[in-house]
Amino acid sequence: MTERRDPVAVPVAEAASQADRGSRRALTHVSVISDVLLTNLANTFGTLAVAGIVVYQFLEVNAKRENERIALANAQQDQAQQ
Repeated sequence: MTERRDPVAVPVAEAASQADRGSRRALTHVSVISDVLLTNLANTFGTLAVAGIVVYQFLEVNAKRENERIALANAQQDQAQQ
């Protein structure tokens, strides 16, 4: 009877043995990313992108308001000095 080997474990074991010998092709047998992991990564990066956009817009709007408030305060101070 022939020995049954796990089809995923064999390339990984071969990659590990090649890495021990210093081969540059050690990672050629690594398995493909799964659909679940790809979906989770896409959802995470999409959520982070939206959160980053919201934070940027919040800071941008508040910076404009702060600049307008400072300009108004300076104008009022200049009028009071004259």
